[in-house]
Amino acid sequence: MAHKGQVMGMSEEEMTADDIMDYLESAMVNGWLEDLVRSDFPPWADAYEQIQMLEDIEGDGDDYTLNDEDSIDHLSRLSDMDYDTFKEMWDRLTNEQKNEVLGSVIHEMALYGIEWLFKDIAYDLIYNEKYNKDAGKVVEAAKDYLNKRISYDDLMNRIADVFWPTEEDKKSMAYEDFLNATGLADYIDNDELNEIIKEYLVEKVGHRLSLLSEDVKQK
Repeated sequence: MAHKGQVMGMSEEEMTADDIMDYLESAMVNGWLEDLVRSDFPPWADAYEQIQMLEDIEGDGDDYTLNDEDSIDHLSRLSDMDYDTFKEMWDRLTNEQKNEVLGSVIHEMALYGIEWLFKDIAYDLIYNEKYNKDAGKVVEAAKDYLNKRISYDDLMNRIADVFWPTEEDKKSMAYEDFLNATGLADYIDNDELNEIIKEYLVEKVGHRLSLLSEDVKQK
């Protein structure tokens, strides 16, 4: 936990606004990652919930939502910093700078969350017998998306049909978490999203299918 008066080996008075912005962004993201170990939610669901709270604090960039006691308390806890130290640093930033910090934190959380989602999807498609029979469908859908033949929403709907094929399945909390997680793509760049889909669905799952196909041919 950061202690009052000394941060990053320098006094708080020595830190520039850029130093404070970098420090708080890192503290919030790292604090959230550490909290995930104790969370009952999957990372993508936790990321979604946390982003909703940060967007509430962003508000319209007005002084109240950015600086009220509850907002600072939440952000200091997220950062694993004591309230007073966080507040002193936060108060040295303009509202525009505070929103920039929150925007960067939201981007990082969304990036981590959606990568975990696709990593978990890939794992189940490869190792879970319940789903691996449909792995080829997901790989083809991912290729269609990357080649701009279908939309991101179409891709996610096809994935959902593999994991939650019936209306009864879609009543589950896991499906709701999945739907929320698909929205994390709104907070990252298309290039980042495409790279994640390519790595986990096309390369990892596709490679596994190629190996299985080779095994079948050799037999």
